[in-house]
Amino acid sequence: MKSKVLPIIYCQFVFALSVFSQTESAKQIDAFGELNCEDILSRSDNLLNELNKNPTSTAYIIFYEGKHFKYSHNKKTQKSESNLVNPRRGEARNKAEAIRLYLTKWRKFSKERLILIDGGYRANYGVELWIAPLDAQQPKASPDLEEKDVKFRKGKAPKIADCQGFYSSI
Repeated sequence: MKSKVLPIIYCQFVFALSVFSQTESAKQIDAFGELNCEDILSRSDNLLNELNKNPTSTAYIIFYEGKHFKYSHNKKTQKSESNLVNPRRGEARNKAEAIRLYLTKWRKFSKERLILIDGGYRANYGVELWIAPLDAQQPKASPDLEEKDVKFRKGKAPKIADCQGFYSSI
């Protein structure tokens, strides 16, 4: 009888140990490239909704420097045009800072629960929004280029945009 009970108890112990030792991992909420202010605010609100469902979790904004679209309007043809252009140094960080500004200034979200991560370089500009439970490891960036492979435009990066401030002033 003892010989049959011991293996069962051992299996239950191993199963319980594996269940309790597992920790939740970070979860990607969204990923996007160039967006207008309205879409940035909407996606930031979606992140905030996820964080409100998980009050002890932390938000991570991973940003990647890369080419982005520059929009213009041709007055002669009355057509809007977009061109893929090289980035200026710091441009991706400033766009990520705009998301942080919106969440902390306008939505009163805690700065301590919002972390920016410089993800490095990709062919095109991008942002990933993540949430991670209290004991989870922070998400890992996944760049696909090295700095030496990126050609930067001259000049300073545009200032941090306050999308909500813009809409509030209208």
